[in-house]
Amino acid sequence: MKHFEAHSESARTYLRRATAIARGAVPRRDVDAAHVARSVHAAVHALGQTPTREQVAGALALMAGRAIELPTGEGKTLALYLAASALAQRGRRVMVLTANDYLSARDATAMAPAYAALEQRVANAVAGGEHVLSKRRAYGADVVYVSLREAVFDWLRDQTRRHPWHDVQRVHDVALVDEIDAGLLDQATVPYTLSGERASADGVEQERVTCVERAVASLVPERDYQREGTHMAALTDAGWRRVELRLVEAGLLPAGASLFGEVATGLEQLVAHALHAHVLLERGRHYLVRDGAVVLLDPNTGRLASNRRWGEGLHRAVQAKERVPLSPHPTAKSSTSARAFLSRFALVAGASGTIGASAEELHRLVGTATVVLPPHLPSQREDEPERYFATDGERLAALVVAARDSSARGQPLLVGTWSELDAQRVSAALDDAGVEHATLSACDEARDSDIIEVAARASAVTVATQLAGRGTDIAPGGAAASPRERAEVTAAGGLRVIAMGRSDCARHDEQLRGRAGRRGDPGRSGTWVSLSDELARERSETGHRLTLALDRAQRRRERQRSATRAARASLEPILELQRTAFARARTAALWGLSPDVAETWLRSGTLAGGALDPAGTRADDDAWWAGGIPARVAREFEAVRDEGGDLRQFLSRVFARYGVALRVRDVGAHPAPVRAVGELVRAGMRQTIARAADDVCAYLEDAGEPSPLAQPHARELVDERLRRSAPRHFVRVARARTLVALDAAWSTYTTVLPSLVERAHVERAARDSPERAFRRMAHAHFSAHWDAARLSIGQALLELPVPTTDAAVTALCEQLLSPVPRRVVLG
Repeated sequence: MKHFEAHSESARTYLRRATAIARGAVPRRDVDAAHVARSVHAAVHALGQTPTREQVAGALALMAGRAIELPTGEGKTLALYLAASALAQRGRRVMVLTANDYLSARDATAMAPAYAALEQRVANAVAGGEHVLSKRRAYGADVVYVSLREAVFDWLRDQTRRHPWHDVQRVHDVALVDEIDAGLLDQATVPYTLSGERASADGVEQERVTCVERAVASLVPERDYQREGTHMAALTDAGWRRVELRLVEAGLLPAGASLFGEVATGLEQLVAHALHAHVLLERGRHYLVRDGAVVLLDPNTGRLASNRRWGEGLHRAVQAKERVPLSPHPTAKSSTSARAFLSRFALVAGASGTIGASAEELHRLVGTATVVLPPHLPSQREDEPERYFATDGERLAALVVAARDSSARGQPLLVGTWSELDAQRVSAALDDAGVEHATLSACDEARDSDIIEVAARASAVTVATQLAGRGTDIAPGGAAASPRERAEVTAAGGLRVIAMGRSDCARHDEQLRGRAGRRGDPGRSGTWVSLSDELARERSETGHRLTLALDRAQRRRERQRSATRAARASLEPILELQRTAFARARTAALWGLSPDVAETWLRSGTLAGGALDPAGTRADDDAWWAGGIPARVAREFEAVRDEGGDLRQFLSRVFARYGVALRVRDVGAHPAPVRAVGELVRAGMRQTIARAADDVCAYLEDAGEPSPLAQPHARELVDERLRRSAPRHFVRVARARTLVALDAAWSTYTTVLPSLVERAHVERAARDSPERAFRRMAHAHFSAHWDAARLSIGQALLELPVPTTDAAVTALCEQLLSPVPRRVVLG
């Protein structure tokens, strides 16, 4: 166990401190324990809940930046409240990141009285709430509950907003992640992508996709293609020839031409996607078809993932297979991973019921040690020996018998499956046998929890897909059971759980088993394996060696997933450097002033270019360009000062006129606010014009002008445009065109990133690691898109006219900055 202990931490110290809190004997130097003690007091009096010693110990570990394992049903929600409220007492800003939107709303509401007792503001960042002010207010609370998914997308939206004051996440201090294994391990390889859409597929493209799908659908297994495990399928030589023949007959390929020739124009990739869709993706297991659309199923929870789609043409191949309309191609506006998002926080901790088994990997990926806490009461769960069946039919017949037996004895039964398709088969078998039951599969989280909460009622039979109901308590007899009903279920043996086969991950098996026997209640669990199960088909042994063979197959799958996560993590530093470079350039364009320039002025009180003359007010709105202060600005500020107006509105008017946005904190406390505004605005305008001259210079050099001549020529051309229009007009237009060009370049680069990751693993040279191959390709593509953006800006500023009135400039900038992205997760 040395490999585990090296990445975990003993719970004894935290349990000892928790005992001291319970006894009211907190050492004076233990500030964290004192804060937790106040939070415990609030929970007792405001919620009527007395935290257990293990929950208190977990809160202390969370405050230290640890991942904690609290057994299923031991109350992670209360432990997270204790940690969040105690950290907020220290002045920290806390995000509690939940597994889904329903849980964030539920937990924020349930814990609100305790936070109120501590005079802390708690909020829920509502999913889909696009209003900037409401979202910003939520994130400005002492503690905000939000799903990890929504928090990531809110941050991505902040990175693509076109107005400087419209960001909603302004502080990334503390992140407490509920179900940390799901967020950082199970979902580690799924990029969160904010996207727009291109135009719908034209008739020619639809015909190509459809014809290729029909050609692949006619192929015969083994003869035309071979399947290797669950993730790879390849055409045989005979298969390639048959596909080429079908495409020639359809008129997509000239007679005698090859799919690998130049005339194929992408047909080879369409064939690969169609083969993947037909052979490796199964309806009901990987996706559903609802309302004429293909909807992915989350591979870790079995829930509908309506905002997720496969990339690189695979999604369209599945649509063609299912005969549904082809959707438009998505274009990625920006993308990140949960791990990259969490790296922005000063402190990251989390809780799970099963993270201990993955302590080493979690430490390797994010550097977080794990604390495994014992249950408050000894477990009474009885784990039955694994049972094996020759066929799925035999297993279903045995399940019907077990369901009838459990119902007759008053024992609730929860049947866990690993796919929507399996859940449908189990439900159909129970229906045919006349066994009354509830089915929980790919549904919304609210209904999910309603069904799970009553799954432990006497004689109830419930069929659930994967980890549905995770985070929902299953009390004996149901959430609203009377003491008599609870006693009846307990006497019948408590909740019984039957898993219909094994998952790819032992951690998921344990999560399903953990639904029985929670909090010291009695319960039973068992796993029933059919030799037709996907995992069982990988073994060659039978008899007493079958269990060992399944263990090996499961560990092999886990190693593959872990290797995939590690490979993805190794690429993150490269992507983060590029995100940082892009973000700095975009922030300077968005605000019209680089943050480091504002900081320099705040520290020294001076900027290059000479100070403004406070007495030199002029009627010209561009007066400070010549060293004075515009009279209109001086009058507006006097009105704000004399009438007690809002400084934010004043700065907003300055931004609307000059394209330079200032923060209230940079101006409000300054002894000479008008001078502060003037110097910062002038610095921002100079900075924007200097960048514009550099971009025009790059365009001239690309057009063939010698480098020594291009720079002074570019400055002359920019000066000419400043004379023709006005400095403030040119700055506003240059700012808008820069934002548009940078966003377009980053969008194009982000869209090709998945293919670069794939190529790094497939096309790398023998001497290269995937990381080195990706670094080389990513650098080349990023540089190309960055250079293209600069050329685009330079060309637009050089060739397109700049309006000469404020109204015309405003109209042009609004037109340029109007697009709004949406969100999608690429699977």
